[in-house]
Amino acid sequence: MTTVKNSVIDQRYLTQFSELSDRLSPENLHCDGEISNTEAQRKYVKLMKAWKRLEKKVGRTVTDEEVFALMYPKTTVPVSELLEAAIDMVAQVDAYDHVHGRDSCSIDPDGLRLAITKAKGETNANAGNSYIRRE
Repeated sequence: MTTVKNSVIDQRYLTQFSELSDRLSPENLHCDGEISNTEAQRKYVKLMKAWKRLEKKVGRTVTDEEVFALMYPKTTVPVSELLEAAIDMVAQVDAYDHVHGRDSCSIDPDGLRLAITKAKGETNANAGNSYIRRE
């Protein structure tokens, strides 16, 4: 069960809300333009009735945004982990270039170097290169 706004949504209902939400998306509702607006409207009314029945089971109004937030909670990656990954990527590009020739990798790491420098709080544009060997 998931608690939101002092109310609980059972996982099975949450899954049903999510499935209805998917079916209510414009591309699914209109079958990628393969049905008439009248047919799409009938489909919409039917799906919204199912949504309202689920809301009665839950005992409150449930929004599409709430369903999305519960089904796909935000995950936060610490900046230190992002910085470590960026440094590793630049090092891999440099290693590839060292073996295959300068600028042979299709990834240009200079923008990433600048981002690393800023993230570390360094002011000198070349400061980011102090810990990344570029031969």
